[in-house]
Amino acid sequence: MKTFSDLNSDLISQKTIEEMEYQRKLDSVCSIAIKYLGISKKSSGRIKDHLKLKGCDQDIINEAMCELERRGYIDDLAVARTIVRRRSGRRAVSKSAMRLYLEEGGVPADAANCIMFEVEEDFLTAIYALRGKYDNVDEPERIKMIRFLLSRGYNTSFAARMVDKYLDSKQNNDNNHQSY
Repeated sequence: MKTFSDLNSDLISQKTIEEMEYQRKLDSVCSIAIKYLGISKKSSGRIKDHLKLKGCDQDIINEAMCELERRGYIDDLAVARTIVRRRSGRRAVSKSAMRLYLEEGGVPADAANCIMFEVEEDFLTAIYALRGKYDNVDEPERIKMIRFLLSRGYNTSFAARMVDKYLDSKQNNDNNHQSY
């Protein structure tokens, strides 16, 4: 006959077994995520999507994401800064297009909102993009330049104003160089 203490130890061991099983599942999901990460940085959104495709349970995914962030495997701000850096200079896009790139990259809204303060204003990024594409062109076509800016996420009236401003500054620079 089992005593009260024997029954109590059976209950404790069952609870311990359940905790160990849960920890094993959590470790397995973390391993899948770390393998997916490899040596690159990926956003938490991309990692979650990958884990869902692998058939992992949503509760375990959420726990694993917390664990991976705690261990330093996930840094959404670093991923967001990389996306912003890739789309700057001659590859610059508008702020609205940048927000879409961040969203497509799986960067959570709070990290995207934070990083948007570091993104330069549209009037600067439009000029950078035009310089990158049309700086060495002798006679750039205004309509093509406007279409180019439209493809980078700028609205029509803004694009037209920026092209005119760019062409005026280019004309002034050419005139200044000829007078020397």
